[in-house]
Amino acid sequence: MRLALHFSTRHNKIPLDYRPLIMSYIKGNLSSMYDDVYRKNYSKDNLKSKALTFCVLFPKCRFEKNSIEMEKNNFTVILSSHDHSLIVYIYNSLLPKIKKEKEIALKNSILLRRLYLEPETEVKNNQIYIKFLSPLLVRVRENYEDTYIDYTHPEFNKKINIVVENFISAQGIQDVQNKKIDLTPIKAKRTVIKNMKLNFNVSLGEFLLKGEPKLLNYLLQSGIGSRRGQGFGMFKVIDEPMNLNN
Repeated sequence: MRLALHFSTRHNKIPLDYRPLIMSYIKGNLSSMYDDVYRKNYSKDNLKSKALTFCVLFPKCRFEKNSIEMEKNNFTVILSSHDHSLIVYIYNSLLPKIKKEKEIALKNSILLRRLYLEPETEVKNNQIYIKFLSPLLVRVRENYEDTYIDYTHPEFNKKINIVVENFISAQGIQDVQNKKIDLTPIKAKRTVIKNMKLNFNVSLGEFLLKGEPKLLNYLLQSGIGSRRGQGFGMFKVIDEPMNLNN
């Protein structure tokens, strides 16, 4: 299930490291109205893989050293989760915030103009062409240290499969028989982005994603990769070819 949030701003500059702002906004409103739901999903005692992902869609914009300069004073956030109840709780927690201004950095403010649920897309085949709406992060943990790899890494598919299997297990999903995927770059690129004052190697663009249809639907709804709850790994389906032969 996907939820669209449309914001306006006082002026056209917001922080380059904008994801913590969105996370704080969502978590703050959720905790104020549904503290039990907030603690279930965001408590420090609950570090399991999140059931939520999001992306931020800007109008035509220019990236500066510490800020994003938008052509217009507005942007859109899309939240998505396979846990429909979580989206409903977030929706209800945000309803009282419509047309209410919140101060942010750079002497700016955001105002939630409207929000609505978007129609769902269902994957029926075992391969889909996708485009990432937020960057793909793949975390590799070795010797208690984290590194992040992009699609050019020789073990990219092996490592992303570990992340996917951990997500499915952490969410207690029982109806997926085969947790293996294959992600092949089509029109992809790699870059480095800043999040929470740290730099991460990420992948962007279009890919061919193969896997069991039920698994692909879970990934479509909740994102793929690491740190999805921080605004990474959300994608849309741009084409759905026929089923591959097993």
